[in-house]
Amino acid sequence: MDHHVVVIGYGTKGRSAVQTLLNNGLEREAIVVVDPSDVAMQDAHADGLAVVSGDATRRGVLRRAGVADAEQVIITTDRDDSNVLATLTVRQLNPDAYIVTAV
Repeated sequence: MDHHVVVIGYGTKGRSAVQTLLNNGLEREAIVVVDPSDVAMQDAHADGLAVVSGDATRRGVLRRAGVADAEQVIITTDRDDSNVLATLTVRQLNPDAYIVTAV
């Protein structure tokens, strides 16, 4: 993928972010969801989204999601410390990405 959007966390905020992206004309194929929960991954897959299972504070997981080539990254985990760490790691992997983080 290239110039896609990575959504980290597929809870209430993550789902809302995805719905907003879709309502604004972004194609489902341009969205990758990252979440460690099997239930969230099943839901994202059922919603027609690409999924990467794992902890988004880990570089390897973010690399599998294509963060280095992402245009935007939306971070909506349920922990502020995880959001901050994921933000810092994303910034290291992609200094040009537009990042939105919920804290």
